[in-house]
Amino acid sequence: MSLATWLLLLSCSIAIGFLPVTSLASAQILPPTLPEVSRVQLEACADRIADHIRSVKTEPVHPRVIVLDFSNQDGKQRSLLGVALADMLAEFLANRAEGFEVLGRNDLHEFLSKHWLDDEELRNGDVANWLADQLHATAIVQAMLEILADGQLKVLAKVFGLGPVWFTEGHIVLTEGMRTMFEKTAPSLEPLPEKITAEPGVFSLHDEGVRMPDSACISCPNPEYTDPARKGKYQGTVQLSAVLGTDGRLSAIKVVKFAPFGSIDRIDRNSS
Repeated sequence: MSLATWLLLLSCSIAIGFLPVTSLASAQILPPTLPEVSRVQLEACADRIADHIRSVKTEPVHPRVIVLDFSNQDGKQRSLLGVALADMLAEFLANRAEGFEVLGRNDLHEFLSKHWLDDEELRNGDVANWLADQLHATAIVQAMLEILADGQLKVLAKVFGLGPVWFTEGHIVLTEGMRTMFEKTAPSLEPLPEKITAEPGVFSLHDEGVRMPDSACISCPNPEYTDPARKGKYQGTVQLSAVLGTDGRLSAIKVVKFAPFGSIDRIDRNSS
C-alpha cells in the first residue's frame, strides 16, 4: 500500500514519536561514610589536582573546572560510588579553589539531563571538550575506579584542557558499604519522554490499526555533521516528534533527544 493511499484511508492526523521531554531531577545520592584515612586520601588527591591547576598559566586567568562522574574501571558502568566520590572531590576542590572555580555538580547534572548526554558519551574526549566549551570551563577532571586485589579502591584521576593531560593516582580504603555502591548503577540522567496525550482526530503510531507502510521513507538524506562532530568522529541518535497529516506533510516537529557539537542546529534548520 502506498503512503498516499494509507493516509487517505486513515483520514486523520497521526502523532509520531514523543512530546518534548520533562527533565527528571536525578535521585540524590548520599555520600558514603568514609573512614578517616580514606577521607584524608581523597583530600590529598584534591590537593594535588588543585596544585596542578594553579601551576598552569591559563587564559582566562581564573579558570572554571568541571568534575565529571567517576566511571568504574570496566568502562561500562556509572556507579553510585563514582557519583558520590565525584561529588566529594568537587566539594574538596571548591574548598581549595584559590585561583580557579569549580562548577556546581547540580548545575552539571542539569545540563547533562537537558541535553541527554550520558556517561558513555562523556568518555569521548571530544564530547567532554565540547561540554567544557558550552559551560565556559577550561579544565575537566575525570577519574576511573578499580578495586585492587588488596581490597583498596584505586582512583586514577586525569585533568585535561590545561595543556598535556595530567594524571594522579590515589588508593582509598574500601568499606563494605562503598563496595556495594561500586556494584550498583547510578540513576540515569536522561529524562523520560512524556506520554502523548490523547487528542480527538490524532492517533499514535502504536494505536490499533495504525502502522507505518513498509517504504515510509521517501527522502532519506545522510545526516549533516558539524566540523567538531566530524573531527571527533561522533556517533549518536537524535529523536524527533512530529505530527503527520493526511496531506503527507509533517508539522509540529520538535527535537526530544539532543546531539552535541551543535548538531541540533542542523536538525532544526533542516526540519523547519
